[in-house]
Amino acid sequence: MTVAKKISTGFVVGALTLGLAGGIYTPAVAEECRGETKTEVVSVDFITGGQTNEVKLDSCKVQKMIDGYGQVKDAAGLAGLLGSGYWPVGVAGGIFFGWAWNNQEKLKECAQDGNGVTFTEINGIITGCSSQ
Repeated sequence: MTVAKKISTGFVVGALTLGLAGGIYTPAVAEECRGETKTEVVSVDFITGGQTNEVKLDSCKVQKMIDGYGQVKDAAGLAGLLGSGYWPVGVAGGIFFGWAWNNQEKLKECAQDGNGVTFTEINGIITGCSSQ
């Protein structure tokens, strides 16, 4: 390798390193979570094992739940697609997709203002969602 090539390679590597370091150095700003987080069991059906909860989530936890339901939808959709030849797998994938879609949409609606949310959860299904 000639001296000119070594120098130009050094400039390129240096420029890339400075560019990457500049992006990494950006200080993180912590998001302020609004609202409170609390779960209260309202009722338990000892025959079916069903449970009703009153749930309060701060804005940070709501966003994590919304993201989590998106991942469940992706996984259920893939399982339904891959298992479409065997109907029980396709049906189960559809049920989980519908459950995750419903819960995600409810949380998105009542979390639009950026505050925490309050909702009733009956056997894992979100109902009665409102902003805190």
